[in-house]
Amino acid sequence: MNLTEGPTEGPALLSSRICLVIRRLTAGLVTAALVAQPWAAGATKPERVVVDTYAEFAEGTSRSTSISEGGTLEPAPAMEKVGDVEAGQIWAVLTEPDGSAILATSPDGKLLRVDATGKNTLMARFKETHIYALTRTSNGDIFVGTSPDGKVYKLEKGKEPVVYFEPGEKYIWSLLPDDNGALFVATGTRGKIFKVTPRKPGDPVPAPPTPAPPTPAPTAAQAPPAPAGTNAPAVPPAPPAPTPAPAPSPATPPPVPVVPPATNAPVAPATNLSVAPATPAPVPAATNAPAVAAGTNAPSSTPPAGTPAPAPPAPAPIPQGVGAVYYESDETHIRSLAFDADGNLLAGSSGNGLLYRVGTDGKAVALASAGRQEINRIVLAKDGVIYFAATGPIKQPSPKSPQRPMGSSASPNMTPQLRALILQSEGDSSSGRPPAMAAASVLFRLDSSLYPAEFWTTRETIYTLDFEADTLYAGTGKDGYLYSLSDRGEATRLLKLDGEIISATAPLGKNRWLMATSGPSRLFRIGGPRSGPGIYESDIIDSDLFARWGSINLKARGDVHIRTRSGNTPRPDKSWYDWVPAKGGQSLSQPSRYLQVELSLPNGASVDRMEVVHVDKNLPPRIDRVEVLASGSGYVPIVPPPLMPQPKSPEQLLAQGDRPSDDLLKLPTRYQPSEARGLRTVVWKALDPNGDDLIYNVYFRIEGSQDWRLLAKELTDSVLSWDSSGWPDGNYYIKVEASDAPNNTPEDELKDWLVGKVVEVDNTAPQIKIDSIQNGLVAFSVTDESMLRSVLISRNGKDFKPIQPVDGILDSRAETFRVKLSPGEIIFIRAEDTAGNVSSSLAEVKK
Repeated sequence: MNLTEGPTEGPALLSSRICLVIRRLTAGLVTAALVAQPWAAGATKPERVVVDTYAEFAEGTSRSTSISEGGTLEPAPAMEKVGDVEAGQIWAVLTEPDGSAILATSPDGKLLRVDATGKNTLMARFKETHIYALTRTSNGDIFVGTSPDGKVYKLEKGKEPVVYFEPGEKYIWSLLPDDNGALFVATGTRGKIFKVTPRKPGDPVPAPPTPAPPTPAPTAAQAPPAPAGTNAPAVPPAPPAPTPAPAPSPATPPPVPVVPPATNAPVAPATNLSVAPATPAPVPAATNAPAVAAGTNAPSSTPPAGTPAPAPPAPAPIPQGVGAVYYESDETHIRSLAFDADGNLLAGSSGNGLLYRVGTDGKAVALASAGRQEINRIVLAKDGVIYFAATGPIKQPSPKSPQRPMGSSASPNMTPQLRALILQSEGDSSSGRPPAMAAASVLFRLDSSLYPAEFWTTRETIYTLDFEADTLYAGTGKDGYLYSLSDRGEATRLLKLDGEIISATAPLGKNRWLMATSGPSRLFRIGGPRSGPGIYESDIIDSDLFARWGSINLKARGDVHIRTRSGNTPRPDKSWYDWVPAKGGQSLSQPSRYLQVELSLPNGASVDRMEVVHVDKNLPPRIDRVEVLASGSGYVPIVPPPLMPQPKSPEQLLAQGDRPSDDLLKLPTRYQPSEARGLRTVVWKALDPNGDDLIYNVYFRIEGSQDWRLLAKELTDSVLSWDSSGWPDGNYYIKVEASDAPNNTPEDELKDWLVGKVVEVDNTAPQIKIDSIQNGLVAFSVTDESMLRSVLISRNGKDFKPIQPVDGILDSRAETFRVKLSPGEIIFIRAEDTAGNVSSSLAEVKK
């Protein structure tokens, strides 16, 4: 082979036993119209980011757009912020004829009125710090349920609140009036429902109610950490009980309530109710005055001489309502109340998540076990169908009867929401709002068949559930989303309120609402004509490298306006470029790693699909390693056939939709080893940051020369074997060059190259020389241009054994050997060098 010229069209000296065709199946280039940018970039393959499902759209921010379950964006109902509310949380809302709202709040035990301008006015403040239940009767009277040490207060027009009923229970979760003047009260921690009627002349004076078991003050370990952004003021911790009650039995099913239920009472007809704003006034002291505890600094019972005798204390006012236990469950809490179409009372429990139907005779049957810890919302459709929301971790059926836990009401087994609420009620204000819960909520539908069917599931917690204009609405947390649900259970995420949870709602009619959030506490007016477009902001699109941004392709109806902004930090900050309108569907944002898209949808517009095209800045490929294998080893490529397409279920086909499917799975090329004298193999590792397809050229250069000669060109894989038996002995260098030409224009092609270690080519066999034969002693020497691998001798020509050189080590290019032979004996000599070259010789001792 003439080394001064070298091959010009690849490895011309390849052995017929070695195949060098190594192919990788590649996809064709996809073209796309891209906006010219002020920086030079290679025309790498355009990448497409497609958003067309509910889950993908939901990754973005729907500021004033709704997202249907089928993945369609539309303008959301109008939303107007009425104002901020001076409270930690809002758990119930009542509307007033003048457009104002009455709010039940915690943890300051305040009843607030917020007018149409957002002004807050204190109506009443209660000694009990938390208000979870609020309702209005048909005659305009307002009832308030407070916790802990629950009481029911009545507010008549223009009067101070008075105690209406004391159930002797820790918590009052829901109040529900009927048409006959009775009030149903749902309580905990003994799972009772009370029926309360107005006191009549001659009714006996009630005995003091039996209090619920004392509750020790929660420890710091029991209380969840204080969430950021809450406005809950500090509440003095409750004193520990004199004798702590025993801890709950491990077999006790954990109680579950999650969210204080807003009342399910219908909005009363418009009245002229106008409760005058009151100064922060607790319930009259005599009403709630506790007995003086022993050991305190109470005045002596024996007054000093001359001191007039004190007047006897005024008797505590008699509650205006007369109550009795209507139903006592085996659960820890009754959390929600409603009436069914026949006037029976429906009740949702906490502990095992049971839905009870309590007849007018006070007998109850469990209609459903939700499989979650609590049922916190119940509503009735016009056709009599019952919908109820269950939340909390999945409950496993227990063969044992449920038992109420003793000791602290805030059992560690409760759902995080209820546990946080109880800890607050009992004096620990470290949690200003219920913490988030990982478990999903489930909405059930119960029709005349009495089969509770799962209607809708969500990863969020359902806090509110209401019907308005035959549409079911659900408010959730912790992201403050409002959903509407079709009669098939298909959800549309209507809007996001500026709060962590939608904690209370009040329908205004004609698909208009008052909605309250907690964390922070705010009041919103929802519905009515929208004055501006719906705005949607996509999730951050990450190009992984540095891209120029191309077309924003929409499948839409109506005149949808597009803006984009770009930057190089994972979240938008002051370092990002400003929003710029797209022109002709093309993004004009500066090249960057990240992009965000804003869609502006006027009334009547919708978007079903969004596709963002970008091209990464072309970066050069990189070769990390070049390795030449030992002489005599070659490798033949074995290209396996692609795997057959895998069968798919209908669910998989539906998930795939109209997107292309890569059904043919292509396996990587494997290499079968082949050994022969003179075979050499070079292997390298290369990658491209853009994911471009690469081709390789391989060059060689003899030591002492500056010229690189082409050995093979346009290889598509990173292995090359060739036959070097015709190369003169010497040292050579192998260079591998990688190019991204398959995915770039000639002007934008980028390359990288790397030279491997020196390669020694030795095609000359070792030389064996018989130096002397004297007195039966044969002396011979072996020399080679490379290192010797072995020297063997045989006295019969068949059995060869190694022989050690005179110096004892076979470690140089020339070695001498001595062998003693008998007269007439012969010796066969075989020498091999490290390149695999073999030579032989024969010596004989004469007789």
